[in-house]
Amino acid sequence: MDKFKVLKTAFTVIGIGGTLLFIVMAVLLVGGMAAGKAKKDKAAAARNKKRAGIAVAGMIAAAVGAFGTLAVAVKQYSFDFDSLPTFKVSSEDIHGGVWDDAVTNTEYGTNTSPQLSFESYPGAGCYAVVMIDESADNWCHWYINGVTGTTLERGWSQEEGRYVGPYPPSGTHTYTVYVFALKYESNAVDLNFDGSGNSIEKIASMLDNCEQTDSNNVLAYGKLSGTYTAK
Repeated sequence: MDKFKVLKTAFTVIGIGGTLLFIVMAVLLVGGMAAGKAKKDKAAAARNKKRAGIAVAGMIAAAVGAFGTLAVAVKQYSFDFDSLPTFKVSSEDIHGGVWDDAVTNTEYGTNTSPQLSFESYPGAGCYAVVMIDESADNWCHWYINGVTGTTLERGWSQEEGRYVGPYPPSGTHTYTVYVFALKYESNAVDLNFDGSGNSIEKIASMLDNCEQTDSNNVLAYGKLSGTYTAK
């Protein structure tokens, strides 16, 4: 069961119950005060005092319900990349922390997407894969969404046309693959493929935006980093 729905329901019930309690007690209090004043009845005054206390309690409950519902909504629709759970990602095309030549877009490689294996995450309907060059202002080399399996063979992404292997102009660059476990495939991602300026936090936030669910779409992520040096 969605914890956000449970909390929203609970706070809504508290708020409505408190509001109704306040209204009923306020009506009784007004009537009781008028009657008690006319009769100068001490018992009526005591009842009115009790009703006033209950009315205040109802008002407090109504406020708790309203602020609680608002707080749950803010928490539900906020996105905190750093708080996401993580899972393990591995590849047969990385050895000693270095990506194999085969996956690169160089004269030494075949520009084929690397083999990937990752854990099946509970509740995930699909996965999204992103590879960025962290040494080149987050240059995006790979993006694929709607992945349903947890093992991708080498070259799996070629038919999608969304993979360009590492091709560092000079020096050693770090290429990190992120795999996001999603409730539903998200079509809200707008990135600069085969270009720079792709913040992974922003990509994750866009993946989290999905019309098919009213709570966080990104469930967890895994990542795998490797280097490649220009030859």
